[in-house]
Amino acid sequence: MDYKISAILAFLMHFSLASSAISLNAPSTVTVNGPETRFFATIENTSSSELGLAVFFSSPAPHRLVNVPSTIPANRAAVIEIVLEPTEDRAGTVYASTLTARLGEETASRQITLVFGEAKKTLAVPTGLVALETIISQENTLNIALALTAAILLIAFIARFTKRISPK
Repeated sequence: MDYKISAILAFLMHFSLASSAISLNAPSTVTVNGPETRFFATIENTSSSELGLAVFFSSPAPHRLVNVPSTIPANRAAVIEIVLEPTEDRAGTVYASTLTARLGEETASRQITLVFGEAKKTLAVPTGLVALETIISQENTLNIALALTAAILLIAFIARFTKRISPK
């Protein structure tokens, strides 16, 4: 009987010691607008000893990691700041990035979707013989196309109406 109790205690101790010592919390999606975008991640040391910390962030945009301590004390958390400095060529795109934290011998990762601000579109709108090329939004393009269509239909209606009412 003592053998079974010892085996159960050894089994429970093994799994209680093998539990994760790291907890990583970060947003799943970040919208990147303006010259700098900042977001925060929390890394928690749930172990009973102080552990060394290393943080890595993969991103297509230039970035900085701010307030990253070299260690986290036992049962404490550290809040780190990630600063993204987007470039114009990324506008209107979505990228997957990864935040990885290594605490002692354990590693935790978090996928973060980076949504870069909407790009301005260059569209050509035909107007007779000349194409109007300007930087306009898609909504304005639709409004301009509808206005031109309405103007053409109105001119055609007026031409037919005047032709019908004019004396022969």
